[in-house]
Amino acid sequence: MKSSPLLAQALEYTDRGFSVFPVVGKVPAVEWKPYQTRLPSVEEIKRNFSRRATGIAVVLGPVSGNLVCRDFDKHTSYENWKRAFPKVALLLPTVETYRGRHVYFRAQGVGIHDLGDGELRGFGGYVLLPESKHPESKPNRPIYYRWLRDGEIPCLHPEENGLSSNWTEVDREDRGEQKQTDVVCDGLALFKIRSIEDAVEKALPNGPSQNHHALFVLARALLHLQEYRRAAGELHQDETLDDDVLREAFDLWAMKAKEFLRADRSLDEYYFEFLEAWEKARVPFGQQELLEAAWRAACGSEPPATVLKKLSDERLRLLASLCRELQRRRPGKPFWLSCRTVCELFGLASPQTANSWLHGLVRLGILQVAERGTTGQNGQATRFIYIGGG
Repeated sequence: MKSSPLLAQALEYTDRGFSVFPVVGKVPAVEWKPYQTRLPSVEEIKRNFSRRATGIAVVLGPVSGNLVCRDFDKHTSYENWKRAFPKVALLLPTVETYRGRHVYFRAQGVGIHDLGDGELRGFGGYVLLPESKHPESKPNRPIYYRWLRDGEIPCLHPEENGLSSNWTEVDREDRGEQKQTDVVCDGLALFKIRSIEDAVEKALPNGPSQNHHALFVLARALLHLQEYRRAAGELHQDETLDDDVLREAFDLWAMKAKEFLRADRSLDEYYFEFLEAWEKARVPFGQQELLEAAWRAACGSEPPATVLKKLSDERLRLLASLCRELQRRRPGKPFWLSCRTVCELFGLASPQTANSWLHGLVRLGILQVAERGTTGQNGQATRFIYIGGG
């Protein structure tokens, strides 16, 4: 029986640890559910690709090494993300599709999420690989998926790298205008996690091999709850959640995630893993998303007129614009901005430089310090109020 011309490529992808199967258009040419939990054998690959196929699909999620694909349906959305995260964009393997891009990375606990300008696809999904033929190809004009950048696929957190956000908003003609849903009218409206139950719901796994990531999400969700309780006056600004709250949250999580917990691990071991995540977590759940939205808006808008008069360095103008956008999302309330975040956004090597920039804006009357940050393992970033106008 004649082999498919895609057979050699399918075998190569299998050598990479990808669970693959043939498709016609985007429809599986074989029963693909078995390959959600195990890799196909060489014999199965040869048999599956001995029939007519137009493409190769890879099963995403744990079976392919926690492979995740950010499917950008629109090329403009991809470009907007790329401008905001240029270093990450240069690192991640990327495929050219008919209208957009596929960006690959590895992460635990990712399912399938519709983002409006495409999807974040992990466990339970599949995507077509190069050199598959796109279903919208014409006989006289074939269109193929092709690698723009291939190589090692790193592990990273999608939320912290903008890969779980919608990037179409920056395409608007008025690039400084924000959707009303991005603006909060009450300082507490920022907080979507107001109870232990809310935190646990954000961190439940939906499949096997997701518990490590889920426990880290739980830690970030509890950081969010901690900030809410501080804003609501239930905790002092330097007070943290006590051990009883952490234990209650873990016990509720363990009860709800019971079906996905490994039989060879005790609850105590999972609790130790959660405590380690709590020690390492730095960014509350949701805060990174707010920062990303403000950063996109700042990159797509003109700096305030008062800032243009006082500063000539384009980087400092952008930093002032970022502070304005953060303030818009917390009207009447201070916003957090750490030196580490400024270093990451602007590619600075030294936190001292970031600190000098921020306090330079204070001295120019663009920012005002509302509450100085604290040091130590659970230190908090300085809180500012933007007073620069515009």
